[in-house]
Amino acid sequence: METRRTGSGGLAYLGAWLALLVLTLLSFGAHYLALGPFATAVSLAFACVKASIVFCVFMHLTHEPVSIRLVAVANVAFVVLLSAGIALDVASH
Repeated sequence: METRRTGSGGLAYLGAWLALLVLTLLSFGAHYLALGPFATAVSLAFACVKASIVFCVFMHLTHEPVSIRLVAVANVAFVVLLSAGIALDVASH
């Protein structure tokens, strides 16, 4: 197994941690805003940005081959599809 070094050391992890911390505080603060019907969309947007940071930095998907990235995208698409089905079922009852 080949070991690859990105050269960024712990600085990328620190930056990702700080970004996740700031986004968590922003999403917590958004809870207290009167967003009305857009509250769910804003929360999901924060969650998607945070998940992207985790995928890119902690899972190293930016340094993986295309086949590994496609597997990750397929898994995310499957979760989105299941969530959409559940949301449609709940909305129809």
